[in-house]
Amino acid sequence: MLSKSRLTIALSVISLVIVAGIAYLSTHRSSSATASDGAADTAKILKELETSAKYINDVRSGDSSVLYLKRALDAIESGKETLSYSMCIKIADKFSEGNNYAAAIEYYTAALSRLDHQTSSDSKDGIRNYMEIYSKIAYCLRAYNPTQSAVYLHKSLNEAEKLYAADSSFNINKERFQTLNSLGSLYLDNDRFDSTRIYWRKAAAYCSPTDPEQLTKRYNNLGILSAEEGNIDKAEEYFTRALALAKQQTPPKMQSHIYINLGKCRYLTGRYSDACRYLLEACNAARNEKNLKNNLSAEESLATIYEKMHDNTAALTHLRQAYALKDSFLDGEKIVSSIQADLRYQYQKQKDEALLRQDLESTKRERNAQLVIFVCIIIIAAGAVTLYLQRMRARQSRLQQEALALRNENLSLRAEKLEEKLDATERELSEKETELINKHKEVNAHSEYLLNRKNFVSDLMGKIDMSSVAGDTNEMDEILRDIQANIKNSFRDEFSILFQNLHSDFYKNIYTRHGNLTPNEKRLCAFIRLNMSSKEISAVTGQSVKSIEIARSRLRTKLGLNRRDNLNAYLQQF
Repeated sequence: MLSKSRLTIALSVISLVIVAGIAYLSTHRSSSATASDGAADTAKILKELETSAKYINDVRSGDSSVLYLKRALDAIESGKETLSYSMCIKIADKFSEGNNYAAAIEYYTAALSRLDHQTSSDSKDGIRNYMEIYSKIAYCLRAYNPTQSAVYLHKSLNEAEKLYAADSSFNINKERFQTLNSLGSLYLDNDRFDSTRIYWRKAAAYCSPTDPEQLTKRYNNLGILSAEEGNIDKAEEYFTRALALAKQQTPPKMQSHIYINLGKCRYLTGRYSDACRYLLEACNAARNEKNLKNNLSAEESLATIYEKMHDNTAALTHLRQAYALKDSFLDGEKIVSSIQADLRYQYQKQKDEALLRQDLESTKRERNAQLVIFVCIIIIAAGAVTLYLQRMRARQSRLQQEALALRNENLSLRAEKLEEKLDATERELSEKETELINKHKEVNAHSEYLLNRKNFVSDLMGKIDMSSVAGDTNEMDEILRDIQANIKNSFRDEFSILFQNLHSDFYKNIYTRHGNLTPNEKRLCAFIRLNMSSKEISAVTGQSVKSIEIARSRLRTKLGLNRRDNLNAYLQQF
């Protein structure tokens, strides 16, 4: 039989093994998810990038922009492999703000690579991060590779839908509008107006009537579609509404784009002066927005219009500025670098996914083996516990049977003792009953004897009375009275002694209940208790039957009985 201490030790060992296995798996998982933090001088990098961004849109300060950008790149290169996910995002954002989209894409893809190793793709934070990076990469690729940009926009929208499924509080309509609107703008840049119209109409379904930014984009889209359809007046009306909303936003957004659209409308209707005024506003707005693309578009349009107006000096000035901006914006090496960076990311991601699948399969096999071991241990432990419990139940059942046998034995002994006591009590009661019956017979016999003696004496007194006629009458009467008194007192004393022996508690009980009874009344109660009639009591006591009846009536009154109550039955209770 397994002892309780051995069972406790076995269960403790099993618990320790299970806890150790869980701790091992947790440590393995946490160590594989640990990401190295950046060791580069991140503060210096961000400062150099911010300074470079200040000069990026100023053609006259191009050398300064390149100088600070070179410093930032040197600082990044020294600690490139140790940059954290968040630092890659910050660097990429700075490059994107400075219109250096090729470098921005490289660091957005680096951030994606780190995100793949740091965050679960099914978590809310992971989904949100993927969605934001895909959207930013799409923005950077829109001028270089529209097809790839559209791919990343669709990826961003898919992540947004996944996030909404995981978190219903997420504003999915806003994300749908922005992504669909960006897809429409992307196809517009590539002269695919049918696709543009389809996506902008889809975006309109998710436009919030209370969001100024969305309404600005919506009116701007309607203006572009109207101008494309040849309705210039309607287009200018939409552009004017969009511009009014754009001016309300801080920081300014889309103003340069709307000014360019208004300038094109004026150009198409032959109002060249108004067109130049709007395009100059577009240049200023583009520099404030740090939008190199819109600045380039405005400068090119100004050069064309001034040429139409035969102002060659102004046309040449704006053409030079356009070439300078184009050199910065459409650097061939940067385009190739961005595409290569994206391809490297895709290749690396596939490779990492393959390694991850191998790790998962290996981990799965390891966990299956551990699970089998745990299950075996648990089965063995369960078997030991079951065996122990079965033996304990058998022992408990045996003890219960023994206890039941002892209980039955005790009950048998107790029943025998009670039966013996009952027999003794019955014998004692029988003896007392027999004694009582004998005493009762004795009293009745003695009473009959006394009654017969009295009758005999009475007869004798009658004869003496008859013979006294010849003698002294007075002396004879005195002798008769003495005899009669002697008989009466002798009978009363003998009857009291016999009744007291037979019913020792009668006088005490009746006196306790009725203490106002006289001795003669108590004696009358004793006669009635012996079931003697009034005639028999009269013969014994020498009183007349009428006197006895009167005494019985008075006795009933003292005892508190009414006519319906039986006096004899009442006295039998004492």
